Amino acid sequence: MEKEIDQPTANTIIARSIIVEQFELFKEFATCAGVPFNLKSAKTYDGISKDYLAHLVQCINRRNELVHYDQCVPPSIREGVQYYVSLRQIAGEAIGKPEPMIDRLTYKTS
Repeated sequence: MEKEIDQPTANTIIARSIIVEQFELFKEFATCAGVPFNLKSAKTYDGISKDYLAHLVQCINRRNELVHYDQCVPPSIREGVQYYVSLRQIAGEAIGKPEPMIDRLTYKTS
């Protein structure tokens, strides 16, 4: 049986779930900590450094892309793990316990 071209793989589905669920957990934290979790409030927030803020905007954009656009670049498990670490670093910066930043999220663009 041949796999259809547009059919996602199990890894893609798992990676997408990792990213979406991690963002939902981050949203709960952000609500309690007063950290933005949407683009509108992120643009005016000054509680974290500009590097971390840019990283947060990138995380928000990627989550939105995966949730709202079916034809986006599919995520990998590696990206899911990077996403988790990124949100953890942003949360640490927001509460005054920063960790070293990893490279920005890396995924192929179309």
